[in-house]
Amino acid sequence: MTDHIIVAGAGLGGLSAALAARRAGYAVTVLERAPHFLASAGAGLTITAPAIASMDALGLEAETLAMSDTAGVTPLIHYATGEVFYTRVVPTPERDEDGPRYFVPRVTHRADMHKLLLDGCIRAGVEVITGAQVVDFTQDANGVTAKLSDGREMAGAILIGADGLRSRIRAILHGDKEPNHTGAVAWRTLIPAPLVADLLGDMTIATHFGPTAHFMQYLVRQRTMLNCVGLIKTDVHAQDGWSTPSTNQELADQLAGWHKGLLDLVARIPEGTLFKWPLLDRDPITEWVDGRVALLGDAAHPMLPYYGIGAAIAMEDGVILERALTTVSDPAEALKVYERARVNRASFAVLESRRLGEVFMGGNVLDVITEPLHDWDIYDYDPRTAALH
Repeated sequence: MTDHIIVAGAGLGGLSAALAARRAGYAVTVLERAPHFLASAGAGLTITAPAIASMDALGLEAETLAMSDTAGVTPLIHYATGEVFYTRVVPTPERDEDGPRYFVPRVTHRADMHKLLLDGCIRAGVEVITGAQVVDFTQDANGVTAKLSDGREMAGAILIGADGLRSRIRAILHGDKEPNHTGAVAWRTLIPAPLVADLLGDMTIATHFGPTAHFMQYLVRQRTMLNCVGLIKTDVHAQDGWSTPSTNQELADQLAGWHKGLLDLVARIPEGTLFKWPLLDRDPITEWVDGRVALLGDAAHPMLPYYGIGAAIAMEDGVILERALTTVSDPAEALKVYERARVNRASFAVLESRRLGEVFMGGNVLDVITEPLHDWDIYDYDPRTAALH
């Protein structure tokens, strides 16, 4: 089936790849192991410049801008005093002699971005099947056959493994190895904005920095919900995924000694809406492709969230895949083009995210946070024009 592409996984990366492949002229089927999609899945999402470029390439830029919120000026707040010790200026797309300044122009809820991509796929004619987990595959010179957990099989020209951090397809290609545990845990929640309006004042976004933790907050969904995520070096256990429940007291205990304003905010988190998950990544790999099978998104390059670039990198993968499929007539050969164009970029992002995490969790972040920690080049990438080499 030379005109059919199979995508395993319907996350942001998988849906971007599916829509991209459909735009390249292929019939596309997405196989998602979850039985259904949750409107509340995930939490906040920063939309960096490469993400906006990717959504433009997928024909969804206007919708992205309409459903997201501007990030605005970002005050950095001292964990103990509650005082603003530095203010990050409003990011703009212009360049100046100091380099690019297009950092995080917009924010949103991950579920809203997911719905936007899912709706785009459906409109474009992508077939999306839930409750369908790819557990194995076979391939030959003519195509690939995906094997599902329930015994079903599906044939296609190529198979894209976008099945996440614990990708089954990656395990088949590279072995079932454990991801790297960083010793940090993320706590996340969404709070209805009216519940904390008196604590926010006119702040739409802020980051509280402590010695081995930081706590980010920003308004999403037209400023009706406050997204919060605390990244904390700790020995507290959390299971993979987004669904390990936590309590306000557990998070408050982790933030003992932090200023009253933040602890008051934590106390107002609605019961049952606070979750935690471990921060994991994997070492970069250079082989994403084996014949007619390729890895994409977190299956290829799971990274830590310190740059807020992980979702954008996955969406970039999809855009580059589309360009490869439209440049090379043989889809198997297109996968090689895709791999060559993406490995260095993604590997750099994985390692830089890890490095920044080490700084943030290393006990001295307050000494260096106002220095040029960020390698701004990580945001200065456009998948629409990047070289296919």
